[in-house]
Amino acid sequence: MPSLSTVLRKGLRFSARSGLIIAMILAVMAIGESRAGDGVRRVVLSDGELATESDNALSLDVLAGPDESAARLAARYGGSSASAAALKAANDGAEPVPGAFYRIPLDLLSEERRRLVLSALFPEEIPTSPLEFGTDAAGPYAIYRLKPGEALYSAVVVRFTGRVDPTEVNTLAALIAGRSGITDPRSIDAGYPIKIPLELVNPEFLPNGAPARADIEEGIVASTRQKVRGGAERLSGVHVILDAGHGGDDSGAVSAGVQEKEYAYDILCRVRALLEKNTKAVVTATIRDQSTGYRPQEGRIRRDRDEEILSEPPFSLRSSGATTTGVNLRWRLANAELDRLSATGVPDDRVVFLSFHADSLHPSIRGTMIYVPGPDHRRSAPRGVTLGGLRRSEGLSRGLARRIIASLRAQRVAVEPYQPIRNHVIRSGREWVPAVLRDSRIPHALLVEVANLNNEEDRALIVTTEFRQRVAAGIVDALVKYYEPARSRGGELASTSPR
Repeated sequence: MPSLSTVLRKGLRFSARSGLIIAMILAVMAIGESRAGDGVRRVVLSDGELATESDNALSLDVLAGPDESAARLAARYGGSSASAAALKAANDGAEPVPGAFYRIPLDLLSEERRRLVLSALFPEEIPTSPLEFGTDAAGPYAIYRLKPGEALYSAVVVRFTGRVDPTEVNTLAALIAGRSGITDPRSIDAGYPIKIPLELVNPEFLPNGAPARADIEEGIVASTRQKVRGGAERLSGVHVILDAGHGGDDSGAVSAGVQEKEYAYDILCRVRALLEKNTKAVVTATIRDQSTGYRPQEGRIRRDRDEEILSEPPFSLRSSGATTTGVNLRWRLANAELDRLSATGVPDDRVVFLSFHADSLHPSIRGTMIYVPGPDHRRSAPRGVTLGGLRRSEGLSRGLARRIIASLRAQRVAVEPYQPIRNHVIRSGREWVPAVLRDSRIPHALLVEVANLNNEEDRALIVTTEFRQRVAAGIVDALVKYYEPARSRGGELASTSPR
């Protein structure tokens, strides 16, 4: 009896003659079977085109048609047949076979197709750009045409400039409205061309050829090469260091009486409880509430001020200078734990640092946002860490952040829709890495802004037990899946087109 692979291959070639879509599905199944367990991820771009991440490399996999050749594919997808030899080399020296997929590495694609692949695989970080570009007497600009139901503040300022601070969003909204001839920013017709000064546009939305955009894309591509070495079943051998922002007299963000520090700490407690109950991870924390310990609280949480940082001796967050000293003690504690574990032979990629917060942003912004340490925005490298180490940390942290975002969505937790993963903060005209991440030497280091307390929906949710438990479940599920052995993961196929 022929094997499933043989049946699929025969079906594949037959289908290629009678229907490209059926061929593509069968080919994906065949690839998934022959490479099961390698963690390959694919996104369908169009009939017969797959954006693929595999073996720490990115490519466009194209279903070859009749009389196809490497030279023709090189010209069609890369703009020149001159790369045909390199294209053949990437496919074990073979020419395309009709009805089978042919791999085109990312660096052999034209800039436009390269962008399509990146947008399909990493839509959170390299989104498709709906902008048009032009120049007038005031200088270069980008145009966005507002869709029905969209607002200037969130759909334009937050999305395309990356600003989230309430004052900055309002200021830029007024500036953009003036540049666009808008008299009332709260009442703009759908389709109206909104002009955004080009110097305000986030790099990932800039036109083809812009150096700043190329730098962003290269950073994302580089991050895909950073992978954990081997798997960890149920987080066996993984050490998770948990942190929650603020504490003591420092309440953090406050809106309508809801205080950041209480709810961020409760999420820490819930993550800790789930990790200890359902996984083999070793869990430590930088902070402790002296009166409640690590016992999760129900519903609204009464404020107390007895949190302490678990240094030696413990540092009370009611002490003078608690905010600055407390932040510095957190990353020092995390680094000290990394050193202790490394001395016992624990690989550094088996150590994770998670810091939980709740932000105070423009009211139009909703959902979870995750910060990872961006090398270009650190004032200096932590002691003993090279630039390569910083880039490795960003890459590993991005990989875990992607898992967390996906798991939170599966738990029906709202995620900031435009840029949920960021490698620096933009506030008051400055760009920087959050302090608790900036000096961290832990390769996996993330700051999770669970919600925006200035947003009514986020604020109403975070005071509920059910929401905080869903956040904690999403975090733990992401950690487990991130460290799963490759043989357990298998290949992944997303059948949706990039947004």
